[in-house]
Amino acid sequence: MKERLAGIYETSRFTEYFAGVNQLDREGFREWFFEAGMRFGAIEKWWGDLGRRKSPHEGLDLCLYKDGRNEVRRVEPGAGVPAMFSGRVAGIIPDFLGESIILEHETPDCPAGKFCTFYAHVQRCPGIEPGKKVDQGDVVARIAGVRRSGSGIFPHLHVSAAWVVRGMLYEDLTWTTMGRRPDVKLVDPLPLFHV
Repeated sequence: MKERLAGIYETSRFTEYFAGVNQLDREGFREWFFEAGMRFGAIEKWWGDLGRRKSPHEGLDLCLYKDGRNEVRRVEPGAGVPAMFSGRVAGIIPDFLGESIILEHETPDCPAGKFCTFYAHVQRCPGIEPGKKVDQGDVVARIAGVRRSGSGIFPHLHVSAAWVVRGMLYEDLTWTTMGRRPDVKLVDPLPLFHV
């Protein structure tokens, strides 16, 4: 994947943008912190009964980070969500905590598909609609609250990355089927913004 994303991979500053937009850098944002079950491909839950997921985790759940004193802190609901890369809003689908925004990114060397990033459990910012162009670092959404869930889950941002077959209808995507679809190749998003 790194070779196929060489141009994009080196320009990602997602963590820097996230920390800056949400003023986490005032406390000396150090790194993301992951409980078991929060990483890509995990088969266990990190909330509720801590049991097994129905399918491997499709991305990363970002809700905890270490500050400059190495203390674990939580990202709050309402935190701004920056675009990982420049692109366009390809779709917006509902999820159990809010909405999921799908951004499609230019990959001219890959005629068979498109590279997309997904930002779930959010509320989109005003003006964020399908077709809207965004620049890397633009705030596209805010992390949604969890009042409706009743599962004991913290507010968090779920981030996925995937190669998607050209011509696929994004409104046909659901979180229950995304990992099983032959026209979607999920990839670990952490290397794209790890600092």
